[in-house]
Amino acid sequence: MLLVSFGLAFGQVERVTSVDISDTGGKSFKYDIIPRPNHIKAMDGNFLISSNTIILYDGEEAKSVALYLSDYLTVTIGKNLKVSSLPVNKNREGHILITTEGKTIKTDAEDYELVVSPKNIFLKAQSRKGLFYAVQSFLQLMPVEVFSDKEQENVIWSIPCVEIKDAPALSWRGYMLDVSRHFFSKETILRQIDLLALYKINRFHLHLTDDQGWRVEIKKYPKLTEIGAWNILDNGKKQGGFYTQKDLKEIVEYAKEREVMIIPEIDMPGHSLAAVAAYPELSCHGNPVAVMTKAGISADNMCPSNEKVYEFVNDVLKEIVGIFPSPYIHIGGDEAQKSNWMKCPRCTSKAGVTKNSSDKADREKIYALQDEFIGRVKTLVKQHDKIMIGWDEIIENEHIENIEGAIIQSWRSAYPGFRAAEKGHKIILSSGTTFYLDYPNGQRNIERIYNTVVPDKYWKHFFNRENIIGVECPLWTESVSNQREVDYMTWPRMLALAEVGWTDMSYRSYGEFKSRLRENEKRLDLLGVNYQKIDGEKLACQWKPEDTPENEVLEYDITGIIDKPGKWEVAFVYEGGKQGLNTEGFEIVQNNKVIAFCNSQQSLGWRDTSPVNIVNVESVDPNMKQTLRIKLLRDEKLQGESLDGLGSVWFTYK
Repeated sequence: MLLVSFGLAFGQVERVTSVDISDTGGKSFKYDIIPRPNHIKAMDGNFLISSNTIILYDGEEAKSVALYLSDYLTVTIGKNLKVSSLPVNKNREGHILITTEGKTIKTDAEDYELVVSPKNIFLKAQSRKGLFYAVQSFLQLMPVEVFSDKEQENVIWSIPCVEIKDAPALSWRGYMLDVSRHFFSKETILRQIDLLALYKINRFHLHLTDDQGWRVEIKKYPKLTEIGAWNILDNGKKQGGFYTQKDLKEIVEYAKEREVMIIPEIDMPGHSLAAVAAYPELSCHGNPVAVMTKAGISADNMCPSNEKVYEFVNDVLKEIVGIFPSPYIHIGGDEAQKSNWMKCPRCTSKAGVTKNSSDKADREKIYALQDEFIGRVKTLVKQHDKIMIGWDEIIENEHIENIEGAIIQSWRSAYPGFRAAEKGHKIILSSGTTFYLDYPNGQRNIERIYNTVVPDKYWKHFFNRENIIGVECPLWTESVSNQREVDYMTWPRMLALAEVGWTDMSYRSYGEFKSRLRENEKRLDLLGVNYQKIDGEKLACQWKPEDTPENEVLEYDITGIIDKPGKWEVAFVYEGGKQGLNTEGFEIVQNNKVIAFCNSQQSLGWRDTSPVNIVNVESVDPNMKQTLRIKLLRDEKLQGESLDGLGSVWFTYK
């Protein structure tokens, strides 16, 4: 029916032999498209793009996608492909048609159809979104050179004949970048948008404020960027930055053209030291404080019993909604430290408790102030015709009436999300144990993300499966400070997230995905991405409780792990146990000679710490025995005791 309907518009389409290869299970999949399409048929033959190929469109939305495709192809093909509206010589072969013809227009629909025959290419959808996604699949069918940033000579621009009918499994396929702990340029943000769009990631969550920096210009409160956007390092150097409202509007528009929605987050009442540093009257004590320079969580946050705070929040929201057309505003709501609230006369009076009380019931009353705060902020967000999103702490104390209609982003585990879904809330799965990108690749590796099982029809006995709207990978940047590091921690793990969010579980196989991933490495190379190689990460050893009773040095045979000179990332991944492993460094020995070392003290397992080190290996013989020596540093209170921690050490060539 699809081919016949297109035939009416372009003349009769040649019939070709087709084979349905949608359900190949773990078998080899013929195409290197990520995320994998849900329904696909292989057909005989190829379509060749030439300088005479015309991109045709109908309607303004189709036109904008046609122009996008033409601009993209022009860079590498070196010829401007003509873009024209219908009708144009319907009997002529060699067309690319982008159309919504015969479709009921649904603005938010993401499904699309892509048919490549030897004579013509057809991209059809109900919306601009669908057409744009059809283009991304089309580009991934082309020779990999199409992703270069310069003209490619002697390339035959051939596309295999195929029929794809596709739609995503989940409506929210997201990525979060923390721009507060470290500031990243507008150009870095735009570059990430391009990469996300290629793989049909449709949500870009910007964590704009935290204890370490305020990154969005608010004209009514200029000190937020004059003071809150900067911190002073120990060496006296000033670092930081912010985005003007003009910058952010440009980012929003750029993302819109690529069907990526920008979601702003203004974290409150906790993680708000940068705002309090600019305006101390927002805190419980009103005293001057400085923007945080190191990782951590400050107790100097917004006072939930201070009416000035709600005036401030409402004023900020007024300007935020003028910048971001997204229907959503993320308000954080996580990890609010309560120690200053226990000292605050306003808070203790409102809660009806004694100042600095250690009574459990009194502390619970103080904690309940956050529920009231979140409820009031939700009302303000709703008054601006927006939907509130918050981390799962906003549902922690069961005051559901305060957050009715809010979306819960579940990060501490999947359980808070499932509990919220059971109570009727829409949720986004972002479990830190699976999706957090700031952890070393060995701890939150690509296979672990890929094998995420989004609750299926079985869960209908507990809650409406449709309450799970999507998945998101956050990248917190306490230890990520530049674009290359953002790349390395993000890619290719986001490709796994893309497929979890798009491809039906029954069509997913990690083994088959991994083969497509290797081909996608070629694309990432041409796009200039400093990504983690899929086969580059090596498990060197694992430490266990029985290794550490009285030893001062742990030794592990890692022969063959370091197989070439250069820089190596060594990640210590803590995986369990109540007690940690304190070290004063490590060294790598080959033939009784130290070939690499790190002398810095580190804690493995205290507060879930997983250090990553870079060591330089000048020369190595992979055939010789290699030994990793970890030097233990005993804590005084642990002397003579066994340590019960366990974990692993991963090596990655940089």
